[in-house]
Amino acid sequence: MILGFTEYVTLKGYLAYKHFVASGGHILVLSACNFLAEVSYNPLTKRVSLVEGHGWVFNGTAAWRGVYARWYTDNTDWVGSNYALYSARGYTISGAVANTTHPLSVFLRTRFSTLLFNDYAPHEENIITNSSDLVIAYWRLSYSKHPDWVVAIYEHRYQRGSLILGVFGTDILSQDKALQYFVLASIYYFTNYPHSYTI
Repeated sequence: MILGFTEYVTLKGYLAYKHFVASGGHILVLSACNFLAEVSYNPLTKRVSLVEGHGWVFNGTAAWRGVYARWYTDNTDWVGSNYALYSARGYTISGAVANTTHPLSVFLRTRFSTLLFNDYAPHEENIITNSSDLVIAYWRLSYSKHPDWVVAIYEHRYQRGSLILGVFGTDILSQDKALQYFVLASIYYFTNYPHSYTI
């Protein structure tokens, strides 16, 4: 499955994605800042309403302050990262370095070079929050407020499936040949490499 921008999802949708991966599915997420807030959909009025996230809770009548990341702990468990950076926060990214043993990292180095995605500009990024993530390429992040944060393109294995994410790809997918190849290579990887693992 390939997901675009999934910042807002219903509870039913969120649990369906999680179940899909747990039962052996693979998801390529093309935009960071995923699964941040819960929304509901009313089919009668055809309206989407915020339930919780982005710092607010809404019960249909009143709103009050709440958590920013609706599923922070759950995301750490099954997604491997959480949203943390927006371009206005004063950080820079100088491309990504593919220097790991992950098969997709090896592919990127062989096809292009160790330094990739040099035209990538900060937009919205997740930070790795699960130590079992398998890094494919590290973004060269400069952010003095949190020099210990790791922003990376990575694979996270959860139960019988896995996810690959870590780039706001919808911004540059149509322009960056290396990213286009990476998307195709990820699909090939999901369909041709053995994924018989359970955590």
